Amino acid sequence: MSAINPEQFRLLKLSAERLSEKDYNPYLKLRMLLTEQPLGYRSAFEPLFRSFFGMNRAHLGDSFLQAFFDHLFKLRKPINGQSYSRILSDLAKHKRKKGDAAIQFSFVSKFVAINDESQPIIDKHISDFFGISAPRKGGLQFRINGFIENLTLLKSIYGAWKSEPAVRSLLANIRRKKQDLSGFTDERILDLLVWQVGRRKLWKDSAQ
Repeated sequence: MSAINPEQFRLLKLSAERLSEKDYNPYLKLRMLLTEQPLGYRSAFEPLFRSFFGMNRAHLGDSFLQAFFDHLFKLRKPINGQSYSRILSDLAKHKRKKGDAAIQFSFVSKFVAINDESQPIIDKHISDFFGISAPRKGGLQFRINGFIENLTLLKSIYGAWKSEPAVRSLLANIRRKKQDLSGFTDERILDLLVWQVGRRKLWKDSAQ
């Protein structure tokens, strides 16, 4: 499963060809706010994060949002499975606006990834691309463990991909054409490309 297959590579190339500044400029802004002025710019960071990653459509309660961003601004490296487990377990205590609770794997992966760009993002688009997702049933810790296993799997896949000459060439070409991405890790660029495949439904484009 680690080696990139022809269809996956075709979609990555298509994603790279259609990548525009508006696809990643909000992320660049978030990255700058968090790394350069983490406390003073929290009021600017939070609404941009919520808008860019779709949190405003998730019907999350105020207590969840407060706890979520508190965790984000307190997070420090090294980040490991225990970091995810601790954060997800705490956030699972906070109910959504309609009164139920949900484990927000996707949003947690996104804020961890901004803090540590060696960590992959997992959301609907990336799960669909790879055919993986966190368990939907079972106890809290069981579901969290499944999510952490998927993160480990994704890191392994990206590690294998970036060792392949075709992928290395694609990454180099992106950095050459998109100077703003020159400081991004390989993992973050691959995340971005896979994410855009889902967001733009590029899989609907038939192979030429």
